[in-house]
Amino acid sequence: TEADLTNANIHLKQFNITKAKGVASKIKTTLSFDGSDILYLKNFDWGRGGDNISGNLALQTQPVKVMEVNLKNHNFANSNFDLNYKISANSRFVRLKGKSLDLKTIFADSATSSGSSGLDHYQKNDIEIDLDEILLTNEQKFKEVNIDLNCDGSKCNSGFIKAKLNQKQNVNIEILKPTNSKNASQVEGSIGDISVVAKALNLSNQIDGGNTKINAEIGNEGQLKGEIKIDSDFTILKNEMVEKIYSNNIFSNLRDKIINSNEIKFDNLKLEFVLKNDVININTLIASSSLMGFTAKGKIDLKEDLVVLKGLIVPGYALNKLFGIGQVPILGKIIVGEEGGGIFAVRYDYIKKRSDKKGDFSINPASAVIPGGIRNVFDLF
Repeated sequence: TEADLTNANIHLKQFNITKAKGVASKIKTTLSFDGSDILYLKNFDWGRGGDNISGNLALQTQPVKVMEVNLKNHNFANSNFDLNYKISANSRFVRLKGKSLDLKTIFADSATSSGSSGLDHYQKNDIEIDLDEILLTNEQKFKEVNIDLNCDGSKCNSGFIKAKLNQKQNVNIEILKPTNSKNASQVEGSIGDISVVAKALNLSNQIDGGNTKINAEIGNEGQLKGEIKIDSDFTILKNEMVEKIYSNNIFSNLRDKIINSNEIKFDNLKLEFVLKNDVININTLIASSSLMGFTAKGKIDLKEDLVVLKGLIVPGYALNKLFGIGQVPILGKIIVGEEGGGIFAVRYDYIKKRSDKKGDFSINPASAVIPGGIRNVFDLF
């Protein structure tokens, strides 16, 4: 079977494949059935100029499902790799090896899409990736990408993720097999610059810097619970929070020191979280510098594209800590309140829905004169 696609317009955005009318292109393959509902495409070859994809595919027809793929991609859609993919009733195997994989379009659309990884569709998932580079959004690249994951459903029991972000910063995450009665895999690792990853995966372009450590565990049903720490300088770039804080007179003494109209600077962060069913529950988040503290609790619903957070902004963070009151067990709880709080602090609320271009960040200036523990009592009503 052969078809001439020269006069066709092709635009497969999700795969970054386009072809204008008049550009030479042919597709050919040998079709066959094995007497069941499996359709085989043998000696498949799709050429476009000097680019082509070739190999063999097996498709289930009822329902439609890709059962097996063995393909070589030679510069098609800005990529160059070999792909081996096979599924059975209960397992899936994926091996991707080569020079490059272009995922810019996929991650550029991630902000408007939702859904799980699909790992939970199979009892066993084995994934191997070895690529010289992966091209991602915001002109970012991961180089020397090496991934090996062994998963039962959505729970990965062992493996690693390694990549170079630039000449100095790396990603190095390891998943260790369960060694305790809870049957939970341990996740340990580091990301040299969290802002590069956030930009590359189109999660956020509003953070700069941040050496990050990860310590978490993967429990039953793929729940991920743990702690993330940033132990170096990082900056939150212009967003609703920065604009609101900068314009509020309560923070006038901090302007031009760690706050300006475009950014807020911090030097450390601690986040305790639980990720389950595409919802990130933030149990505790504390970010601080010598002049300012910031806390948060709430949730991020990835399916619904919903963010609901509340917390404290603590001016003069170092000054609050100098009193030492927060270290006195009973008195500290009454005056300072929640972890990361201070004697003087301002409560805020933040909500962003899918339909919102900007989130709603509101500050309660009256809370600035109320000690932290008393603020927490008021929250009960």
